[in-house]
Amino acid sequence: MNTSWIKTKGKTFDPIQLKVAYQKQYNATAKQDYSGQAPNIFVGKYGYPNINVGILNTEQYTQNDEPLLWSKNNTQIPEIIGLRTQLVNSYFKTSIHSFDDKMIQMAQEISQSIKPVDVEINLEQKPQFKLTLNQEAAPHGPNTKLKKAELTENPSIPHAIDKTVSDTDLKATSGLEQLWKKGYDEHTLTKLLTVGNLGLKKNRKLVPTRWGITAVHSTIGNILVKTIKEFEQYDYAAYFGGYLGNYYMLLFFPEPWQYELFETIIVESMPFSTNYEPYDGRKEYAH
Repeated sequence: MNTSWIKTKGKTFDPIQLKVAYQKQYNATAKQDYSGQAPNIFVGKYGYPNINVGILNTEQYTQNDEPLLWSKNNTQIPEIIGLRTQLVNSYFKTSIHSFDDKMIQMAQEISQSIKPVDVEINLEQKPQFKLTLNQEAAPHGPNTKLKKAELTENPSIPHAIDKTVSDTDLKATSGLEQLWKKGYDEHTLTKLLTVGNLGLKKNRKLVPTRWGITAVHSTIGNILVKTIKEFEQYDYAAYFGGYLGNYYMLLFFPEPWQYELFETIIVESMPFSTNYEPYDGRKEYAH
């Protein structure tokens, strides 16, 4: 496990200070109007059901929204923060049911594409630095109100995604399961769900990104747990791994399925929290 970035010159690594430095550097050359690429959408939760929908975009896309590739290449947290900070959150206000809105329709096309989409961006003002703290979603750069946006190319939408999105008689959970089994990861599925691409026609709506991440993880987790419960009993085992700055030790015991999670952060005091789920599952968070 490579944790060399956690401490620098004897001091604990501070992601907030690094984000401030990156954003100030970006804002020095930021533009109000430009041609860029949009890899993702960010749906806010404040003001629900009237919320902000942001088109995450950058002038020059360089793996700014590629968590699986970051993991494969062992990209370190400081570099990821630098990449994410270059993404401008160009937002507009809308209702969770406003699917006749051309901006929502454009956001849906971006979320269905398997690669960043070329866009023309016109902002109400030049992006300015503002520190935001959000522990539930990946960081991004400045939040700036969108004046106008236009796609300058056709999005690359796979047939499987187009078919699932077009099926308005398919429940959202079934659509997520269908696409996951075809090899689409949770990052892709979250993009689709949050902009109202999935589910029965009458039930479709925008879902804040924070809630969408939880819904996708819960859906996939339930599929996996159902499969695991059918496995034969195994011996005691221990595994170690890591993903994007999170490091894991997994202990397995020859018992019916259940789990307990211990989570901590690498600081001097090492505070920790726990969560657990019995065999029959649970419908609320553990205290």
